[in-house]
Amino acid sequence: RAVKTFLARKDDLVIREAVQQELERGGQVFFVHNRVRSIHRVAEKIEQLVPHARIAVAHGQMSGKQLEEVMVGFVRHEVDILVCTTIIESGLDIPNANTIIINRADRIGLADMYQLRGRVGRSSRQSYAYLLVPSTEKMTSDAGQRLRQAVLQVGVAAVEPRHEHKQDSGNQHQQGKEQVVICAGEQG
Repeated sequence: RAVKTFLARKDDLVIREAVQQELERGGQVFFVHNRVRSIHRVAEKIEQLVPHARIAVAHGQMSGKQLEEVMVGFVRHEVDILVCTTIIESGLDIPNANTIIINRADRIGLADMYQLRGRVGRSSRQSYAYLLVPSTEKMTSDAGQRLRQAVLQVGVAAVEPRHEHKQDSGNQHQQGKEQVVICAGEQG
């Protein structure tokens, strides 16, 4: 099956929904954050969004022994979400990992993006890739061009988080149901 790929503005709701969808079907998630100095903060944020998930961090500045322990734990499904750098581009096939979320996809080269997408879809289950980007104003023109190229070559759907609000009798807005809406056709 083709990897269904979505382009989304970085939003906590999109991250939580993508992770929960995968965990509900017993799968695992790669969350790629390619900045070692902030990777632990990102892992803590994901832990807040999905508190029941088992999370580990992997990056190239870890010792070989530490990295091996983390990866073995992920392979054995002792970890639900692996927050990692692009170190996972080539490596073990993990058929149970069928969702990859790439944070700041605008900072990843096109070839690297294809390699990262190739980490999922190693089983008969439907796999998903989420390319998270900041608002378009924060992206460089090169990054925008790379993402446009990915859209043309891969067929990427857009995801828009929707936060519904209900109005009470006192004209105050209450936070209502949250949902993720797919704005374009899903393509592989």
